[in-house]
Amino acid sequence: MKTPLALTLSLTAALLVACSSSITPAGDAGGTAPPPPGAACTTCSGPSPADAKLCPDGASLGRVCLARADGTCGYDFPPCPPAKPDAATPNDAATPDAADAAPAPLGLGESCGGRGRPPCASPLFCKFPIAAACGAADQPGVCADKPAVCTKELAPVCGCDGKTYSNSCEADKAGASVASTGDCPLADGAACGTRGIPGVCAPGSFCKRSIAAACGSFDAPGACSKIPMTCAPSRDPVCGCDGTTYGNACEAEKSSVSVKSLGPCPT
Repeated sequence: MKTPLALTLSLTAALLVACSSSITPAGDAGGTAPPPPGAACTTCSGPSPADAKLCPDGASLGRVCLARADGTCGYDFPPCPPAKPDAATPNDAATPDAADAAPAPLGLGESCGGRGRPPCASPLFCKFPIAAACGAADQPGVCADKPAVCTKELAPVCGCDGKTYSNSCEADKAGASVASTGDCPLADGAACGTRGIPGVCAPGSFCKRSIAAACGSFDAPGACSKIPMTCAPSRDPVCGCDGTTYGNACEAEKSSVSVKSLGPCPT
C-alpha cells in the first residue's frame, strides 16, 4: 500500500503533460523560450485533471497550469488551507465555566466545616462548639478570628488537633477548636502517671506500671494499655497496687490495676 507521500508524488507525476511542439527549451537554436513561471499555460496538450480532494478536511484544491523550469508545463495544486478548529473543542474549552470555578472563601461569622462548604478566608479558622465533635457528624462551625494574645489562665482543654492547650483562648490562637475540656486523653503506649505528663489514658485503657515502678511511688511512669475484656481462669495470684489480691495479672489489669508484687498481698 502506498504512503500518502508516495500517492501524492504519483498523482503529481500523472498530472504533468508535455507542452506542444511549438514550445522548446530556451537556448535551442531558433527556439521559443518557455513561458515564465506563473504564466498561463495555454499550449499544454492533454485533458485537464479531474477534480481531486487532497486536503485532510476534504476541501477541493484549485488547479493552476504552470510552466515548469525544464520547459514543460503541467497542472499544480496550491497548499491545503489551515485546518479548521474542531467544533467539539471550542477555543474557550480550557476556560473553566463560571459554575465550575472554586467558590470564594468564607468570611467572618459565616457557617463553615460541613460538606460542600468552602474554607474560611485566611487568617480565620472554622471554630466548632464542643457539641459538634470537631465536625465529625458534619455539624457546622463558624468562621472566627484567631486571637493575638491570651490570658495565662490554666483551664486545660483538648483541641481538635489532639493537643492539650492551657485554655480555650490558646486553642483558638492556634486555629484549633476545642474537642473537650481537660487534658487530651493519652494514646495507648504513651507515658503516663508521672509529673510533667498531663492527661489520662483514653477510655478503655489504663496506666499500667511495671512492678519495678512500685506503683508510681517514685514518680516512675507507666504506659497506657488496653483494659482486657476477658482473662484465662489460671491461678497465679498477684498483689495489685490497690492492695487487693487477684487470681492472676490479667484479672488485676481487667480492674485497671497495676501489679505491685507477685503472690497474694500480705495480710
